[in-house]
Amino acid sequence: MKIGVILPYEGGLPFADALEMTERAEALGFDSVWVPEAWGTDAVSSLGALAARTERIRLGTGIVNVFSRTPTLLGQTAATLDLISNGRFILGLGTSGHQVVTGWHGMAFDRPLQRMRETVEIVRRVLRQERLRFKGEVFTLDQGLKLLARPVRDAVPIFLATLTPGGLRLTGEVADGWIPTLFSPDHLDLFRPELEAGARAAGRSLDSLEIAPYVPVLIDDDRSAALAGWVHAPRTFTTRLFSATALRRKPATSRTSTSPARSSRRSGECRTHWSTPSRSSDRPLTSASGLRRGRRQV
Repeated sequence: MKIGVILPYEGGLPFADALEMTERAEALGFDSVWVPEAWGTDAVSSLGALAARTERIRLGTGIVNVFSRTPTLLGQTAATLDLISNGRFILGLGTSGHQVVTGWHGMAFDRPLQRMRETVEIVRRVLRQERLRFKGEVFTLDQGLKLLARPVRDAVPIFLATLTPGGLRLTGEVADGWIPTLFSPDHLDLFRPELEAGARAAGRSLDSLEIAPYVPVLIDDDRSAALAGWVHAPRTFTTRLFSATALRRKPATSRTSTSPARSSRRSGECRTHWSTPSRSSDRPLTSASGLRRGRRQV
């Protein structure tokens, strides 16, 4: 099991502290650092700065939405961050929602899943330096332009943040990884059928899909104090936020790591990566928070 950190996005953590946390996480052997984006700091600028000051740790957007940037700009961004990081970038995408897309960016929250599907396809063509001729329901590109920069890789991993049935099917069909922000391993069977349906439609196995859920955590030397503190822990990112990420590709391989946080207690959301577990024998090592009900289905 490999651990990583998710940095705050609202701007309350000074960049010097974010950099120190990331450098310390890398020194401790953490696998990855993720930067979300809403209407605080933007993820791309932070990741570019972190990429220039690190050597091994992977860097991901966790996530950026598919409305505020065009697919070709997202492709340029992925190529550039992959160049700066020498092949360590992960592109985490999501549709976000009305509050961010309409309330902040002033755009209509229209056909989000179709927009994400077309975005993934265009980004991949950009990274392959293909001449872009694309006719979709949302985007049309007919000038035949291609990316001038030469990416380190012609395929940057693309993770999708989805929870609705349609989103899950799209993830199983086209994504390299899945980011379920509200997830419990005990409820995986609620999501599996739709993920499997998408994978079948693409003619591939779901085993190739990495799972990267956010998991709320509070760390303390005293277990009872941690449990008591969690009841009153804030549900949004603050300057005291600590988050963790884990990646497990094979059930037999696991690794734990020490938190890079300075104090003995940190609360927040952790992201745990593992390959898709079987229905019975291969249970994830880390639990996640319960699911929030009443979300609109797409």
